[in-house]
Amino acid sequence: MSASGPGISLQAVLRARALLVDLDRSRRPADVAQVVHALSHELQLAAAGLVEYLTVEEPETMPGAPRPVVLATGTQRSRVLEQLAHMADYGATDFELQADLSIGISSERRRRGELVDAGYVQAAMDGVGPMVRVHNSSPWTVWQVTHEGRDALKRIGAGEQITLL
Repeated sequence: MSASGPGISLQAVLRARALLVDLDRSRRPADVAQVVHALSHELQLAAAGLVEYLTVEEPETMPGAPRPVVLATGTQRSRVLEQLAHMADYGATDFELQADLSIGISSERRRRGELVDAGYVQAAMDGVGPMVRVHNSSPWTVWQVTHEGRDALKRIGAGEQITLL
């Protein structure tokens, strides 16, 4: 049996329960203090065992864990990056990318956000702050490919898959 995990935690909780039963035998202050100290120790062991057990597994094997994000030819991510590279210094807004690539709003924004997080895309700056364009009476940030993004495009063009997460 390992030195951590649910089994060890359960044993610590059972010892803590036994200590509580001991309180029924004696209410002397010295006995109560000793039981409270031991009880605190056992409960800390139980909590530490569970924490260690829950963090030992590799993140990719845990249920509901995020899957790695891959940048490869043909993915929506690569299409967004390629379109922004095609637009060069002019850049594109999320609104324009969604229309040009026929990608849904939430999908396009999520893919562009992943590219921003990876350092492949950034907000275009106009000297005062982020550049915006107005679509349907709303301001939209203009996005551009970074040098790292252009390098990534060359790498995926050569058949490489790049893990972003």
